[in-house]
Amino acid sequence: MKIPIISYGVTKFKEHWDLELIDLIVKAADAAVEKINIKGNEIDAVYLANNFNVLNSSGGISTLVAERLGIKKVNLIGGTDFAGASVIQQAAKSIMSGENDVVLVVGAEKMSDFIAKDLLDIDALFLDEQEGIQGITPVALFAMITKAHMRKYGTKKEHLALISAQNHKNAKLNPKAQYPFEVSKEQVMNSPVVAEPITVLECSSNPDGAAALIMVKPELAEKYTKKPVYLIGSGQAQDTLALSSKKSLTEMESTINAAKIAYEKAGITSKEVDIAEVHDVFTISELIALEDLGFIEKGSFNGFDNLIPINTSGGLKGCGHPLAATGVRQACEIVMQLSEEAGDRQVKDAKIGLTQTIGGVGSSAVVNIFRVE
Repeated sequence: MKIPIISYGVTKFKEHWDLELIDLIVKAADAAVEKINIKGNEIDAVYLANNFNVLNSSGGISTLVAERLGIKKVNLIGGTDFAGASVIQQAAKSIMSGENDVVLVVGAEKMSDFIAKDLLDIDALFLDEQEGIQGITPVALFAMITKAHMRKYGTKKEHLALISAQNHKNAKLNPKAQYPFEVSKEQVMNSPVVAEPITVLECSSNPDGAAALIMVKPELAEKYTKKPVYLIGSGQAQDTLALSSKKSLTEMESTINAAKIAYEKAGITSKEVDIAEVHDVFTISELIALEDLGFIEKGSFNGFDNLIPINTSGGLKGCGHPLAATGVRQACEIVMQLSEEAGDRQVKDAKIGLTQTIGGVGSSAVVNIFRVE
């Protein structure tokens, strides 16, 4: 696998009261198109990740996108948090098969249309039916995971607070982040408890936002850019939907298996990755991702001093998490870093980057790997 990515675009992640879902999609798409002056008639298809178009009163979103962008083939993919990462895979496969030469990938979500009760009801749709009937929420499930990790490895609240503080520190340098300001470890630990031991400042939020990439067949890359970033490996895997059915509460088998596939396709190991964007929907999910991806040993996390740069964008905590937009936004950050266009948060000499995106409570995972030459 070696699919060039030639451009990207990201909206500000926030509550866009003045914009509809289609407007967010167009803003991200326009940013990617204008960056390289590609014409709409050069794009064969749009691969769109979105979960809630019907609830946004945009049930015909595929047709709206076709009308607004002037691209007649629009493929819509949903599937909870990991939809954006998955749609990158599907777009790449369409190029590899010869179906398309140039593809616009967009992940978008309009979450501010929903009140808190709506969001809880939506969350329940992505959980096991029996667990959902009991009124359990994602944060409660991740609280169980957190406690299990603490029991098994001696993980402390301080360790998890460090993760939130680090992501906010990174977000301060990202003008597209929802929360571009720092918080201290102490502020995280002393913020209100949502589900013991998880506090408010360990939870990501659900703003509005969209992100876009343009992918092309290898022969066309030089037409648009002198320095393409390549998608070189991609893996997707599923685990059980119910937390109670998982083999272990302290690892996510979906991430482990997706990473194994992606590393094999890319022909690399975890030790060759220079930078990563991982799914920190809650702080414990980032810690477990670092373990499952092979960046640290189980139970060894003690800060970021000996780690590769993680979540330079601010992650889901700093940027916000508009579900289907997240996987594409993560990829945009890696492409930006490998293209040396990340400004104040630029990682020096990064050549290989990775994104990890999960759905539910680790019931699904996608790992994508990128390289610049």
